Amino acid sequence: MNCSRALRPLVAAMLYFSVLFAFAQSPSAGTNVNMVSGTDWTTGDPFLQRQNEPSSAVSTRNALHLVAGANDYRTVDLPGLLGIEERGDAWLGIFKSFDGGQTWQSTLLPGYPLDSSADGLASPLRGFQAGADPAVRAGTNGLFYYSGIAFNRGTNALGAVFVARFIDNDNRENGDATRTQGAITNVTPADSIRYLGETVVARGSATQFLDKPWLAVDVPRGTATCTINFTNPDGSAGSEVVPAGAVFVTYTAFGGTTQMSDSGKSGREGSGRDDSDDDEGNPNNTKIQFARSNDCGKTFSLPIRIAGGSINQGSVAVVDPSSAGNPAATVYVAWRRFADSFHRGGIAIAKSTNGGVTFSNPVDVVTFPLSCLATPTGVGCPIDQGLSIAGGSFRTNTYPTMAVDDSGRVYVSWSQRQSNGDARIMMSVSATGVNWSGAGTPVDLGLVADDNGNAFVNLTNPSRGHQIMPTLTFNAGKLMLVYYDLRQDHTLGLFTLTPDLTSYVETRKLLGELDPTDPNYNPLGVFNSYMTDGANGVGTTLTVRRHTIDLEGAQTSPAAGGSLVVPSFNSFRISRYQFGVNPFDSTSVAEQLQVNTPNLPLFVSGTQPFIGDYIDVAGASSFVINNGKWSFNTLPGSNPVFHAVWTDNRDVKPPLDGNWANYTPPFSASNPTTPHPSVFDPSQIVPGCSDDSRSGMRNQNIYTARIAPGIFVAS
Repeated sequence: MNCSRALRPLVAAMLYFSVLFAFAQSPSAGTNVNMVSGTDWTTGDPFLQRQNEPSSAVSTRNALHLVAGANDYRTVDLPGLLGIEERGDAWLGIFKSFDGGQTWQSTLLPGYPLDSSADGLASPLRGFQAGADPAVRAGTNGLFYYSGIAFNRGTNALGAVFVARFIDNDNRENGDATRTQGAITNVTPADSIRYLGETVVARGSATQFLDKPWLAVDVPRGTATCTINFTNPDGSAGSEVVPAGAVFVTYTAFGGTTQMSDSGKSGREGSGRDDSDDDEGNPNNTKIQFARSNDCGKTFSLPIRIAGGSINQGSVAVVDPSSAGNPAATVYVAWRRFADSFHRGGIAIAKSTNGGVTFSNPVDVVTFPLSCLATPTGVGCPIDQGLSIAGGSFRTNTYPTMAVDDSGRVYVSWSQRQSNGDARIMMSVSATGVNWSGAGTPVDLGLVADDNGNAFVNLTNPSRGHQIMPTLTFNAGKLMLVYYDLRQDHTLGLFTLTPDLTSYVETRKLLGELDPTDPNYNPLGVFNSYMTDGANGVGTTLTVRRHTIDLEGAQTSPAAGGSLVVPSFNSFRISRYQFGVNPFDSTSVAEQLQVNTPNLPLFVSGTQPFIGDYIDVAGASSFVINNGKWSFNTLPGSNPVFHAVWTDNRDVKPPLDGNWANYTPPFSASNPTTPHPSVFDPSQIVPGCSDDSRSGMRNQNIYTARIAPGIFVAS
């Protein structure tokens, strides 16, 4: 057999039908779009590899222009790489859309191994083996900021936190973001979104690992400007002077010491919270670090320490839009503090009123019960799930997400267990970010509703299933919350047309351990403390069917009159799948033909699952310009638009024999059906591909959906 990209369908012989339907929905999610495109390397993913942990932003010069990043494994199956023990490694993908997220072009962020482009050769990331943990945020004047980490594998290996910059010149309708100059490793994009370079914010030491940076961007204040130099698609030089807006980055430092950034700064800044290791040697010395740039991300201050002395991780940063009229921004940083023998777990926050120069002492948004250390599944505890030895569970930890509205109220959300053991998305509100109630309010406790807003009454009541990984933003007068949801776990949608053929009625079909007619009926095996499949899908928890996970959204307007009560959210589904007639079930009813199964063992040579630690949502746009002055996009709009991005396993094709370790990449220019010299290293001979039944085993993708009010039309 030949390893073509025409993969064997999940179910043979499916009859599809197409019906046009429309209905009013506010808000509603549009088509789920696979952001990974292309069949060439590096401008595509010919090996059908994995992508996860996406982040995205919308251009402030053209709302149809989007930039996104993700952990990208398209380089893993490069055959014949000299000097690399592994067959390639993960890097960071760069994704661009010029039509509002309907279609995408992608390649790799400059600096990856084998990058022969001028930008790659000049990148400060050149020489690192791997990259990960992207965060993308838009700035004013069409700027984009892309943060991440680059690192080497092995003991005592070095790493770095960086910020890459782009600018949307918005001077052409489309353009080729994947143009190459002769060699497949020489990508020189010809689109309007121009790469400006990368800056290393901090470098780790042999004893310190730097993890997951997060970005926040401010409006221009004062009269300072930035000179933006870029290369036009024809190779000529271009330049633009724009008002300077500050950029803030926060990240986690595990142990050790932090080296100086490459931005040319000297001296230390802060209120006694610098990067000195006064608690070095403490096994729980995990620090939350913060750095700022006043020149549009070209250089950064030395990092200052916001928190340390305990196990801290998962920091996020937000600028208070109500501080736009002040000389300096009010900046908040929130993070998770893990419990240990000396510290209670909780969600902590720190505040700066001088643009990140100094921060207040951290305070707790919520403190988790003392009992959670011994009994992590108890009421009020965060939901943390680690990788199981047998590879039956994906990793997820409770990290905070945060937004600030136009009145300065701070909203923090996280995932927390309820009385039945299920985790729900919680939210707490503070007028100043300093005083908190110490508890949260669940955002979405009801049943899942169909696309017409009707609840699925045959799902368990009260609705069971965990909610995890929230991401929150405030834009155009709306709070938008997006999260993974398991309330539709072990079900499939069934679709019946209405008599007038203008719409459909959806019901949920109970499957596997939720089906009362199945001899293995076991609802408690589906809805319990964790989201584990057992050993490779067969174990003491589940024996018939794997867990499935969906993406849910919830939107609201801030409460009036400065109220600190969590406002009522309108929840809706974001996940949308192909549906049609499955002749093995019923030829008279259409059904959902895809699912997102989070516990597929796609990693560590087919032994461990992973769907990433983060998802993201972006408003369109973050900033607006009026009378030549930039401001935060906070005023209520008639048509607020958001873009959600997440990791999805719907395209993975399971191996027919159940063995996830024997992976074969599909046909590509580098892996033909007969032995052939490697395209990347002609001195190496690449074995031919002979089994196409395994060519889709690693095809994890990132997806996006546009969220907007009004009429939703689909086919």
